[in-house]
Amino acid sequence: MDLLIIPDVHGRRFWIHQVYDVTHDKVIFLGDYLDHYAGESTLEQDIEALEKIIELKKSDPDKYVLLLGNHDCPYIWPDEYGKKLGSYWCRHDYENHNKIHKLFVDNLDLFKFAWECENEVYGKVLFTHAGVTNTFKKICGLEADKINEYFSENISELATVSVYRGGENKSGSPVWADVYEHISSQVPQVFQIFGHTYCKKPIIMKNFAMLDTGKDCWVLNDKGLFEV
Repeated sequence: MDLLIIPDVHGRRFWIHQVYDVTHDKVIFLGDYLDHYAGESTLEQDIEALEKIIELKKSDPDKYVLLLGNHDCPYIWPDEYGKKLGSYWCRHDYENHNKIHKLFVDNLDLFKFAWECENEVYGKVLFTHAGVTNTFKKICGLEADKINEYFSENISELATVSVYRGGENKSGSPVWADVYEHISSQVPQVFQIFGHTYCKKPIIMKNFAMLDTGKDCWVLNDKGLFEV
């Protein structure tokens, strides 16, 4: 299976020319569709990018996988998720909050927290926005279906932030975990692919790949993981 992986979007367009490549069996978006960095986009372009991604998913539901990130959750669950975080709503588009909230909620069945597949090189591969740490493995497990079910019923737990991100918890949730939590305590049962922690270069280790460089897409196939 040939998978195109698109890390954190944040209103950017680096992925546009890749998604129409018919050689890819599936396209995995790792979340964080909005809340651009200064000078990289506009609020209107952020929303346009999200609308385009939703259109793609609707056009071919089996091909596109849309995961949710920490920047997406405040627009969907401003009370259940947001009341635990407050100032963590980084770069949040308050001006268009209601419009974005409706866009997400009207299409919420198109989004997931986790997705998994089998790969010839890595075995079981688990995709989330920020990765499942050893702490959260004990809470939600490492099966995509169980992760999706658990957090659909326990929204506030998504707002768990570790000391690596200025929080007070031992470990961040699968939308908040910092890559250094994974470096210090790797989960051996699966190979995880996630974004969330922006770095100039990807961080790829034995049990995970953190791919958020702000400009690159990746391909996972039976030969391995490659930047495109």
